[in-house]
Amino acid sequence: MTSTQQPPAPDGSESTSPLAGTGLPDPSGTRIVLIGAGRFNELHQLPATRRNVEDLADLITAAWNLPVANCTVLRDPASPRDLSRAVEEAAKEATDTLLVYYAGHGLIDWSGHFHLAVRSSERESVHDTAVPYAWVKEHVEKSRAERRIVILDCCYAARAFGLQSDSALFEVAGTYVLAAASETATAVSPPGEEFTAFTGALLSFFELVHRSGDGP
Repeated sequence: MTSTQQPPAPDGSESTSPLAGTGLPDPSGTRIVLIGAGRFNELHQLPATRRNVEDLADLITAAWNLPVANCTVLRDPASPRDLSRAVEEAAKEATDTLLVYYAGHGLIDWSGHFHLAVRSSERESVHDTAVPYAWVKEHVEKSRAERRIVILDCCYAARAFGLQSDSALFEVAGTYVLAAASETATAVSPPGEEFTAFTGALLSFFELVHRSGDGP
């Protein structure tokens, strides 16, 4: 995980959010997109992703006092545009905190570029059937949100940081990225389990923190 310091308000003043000082985002300026890609035409199925996004939505909206309308749960996006549009809309609306979560298949095209799978993705034609991660990066970087959080529960997720030979893909202050696997490793979704391994651990952590009164 990499992180940078949260920037000050544009005018240099302290935050005037009613939740300032609590460590919690301002609900009115927060947008969350939780994407669970579990059904595919050609790739193997990942049924646990549905439970991932449902439980994360319940937990985070309750912990952050977030209006249901400010949390988009996208299950099994059919096309790259479906996924990109959801992230784009949330990024445009967020002013305090933007959180983008994806669980599904991470794919690499012939040139080594990182993609996120959708229902129509094909392993032999990644470049034009999956979502280039650069699209997500661009939407997140353009957002006015003071805090931008990206969580990737998929294979090769650390490629979101950029390959070792490249500059980091996120260089905007206030951006945080959490990856389930290294740039060459696969993520784990044990057969028959309710959640993927990474998100199961993440949910357990969130629940502990929430019970302690500090919020996720």
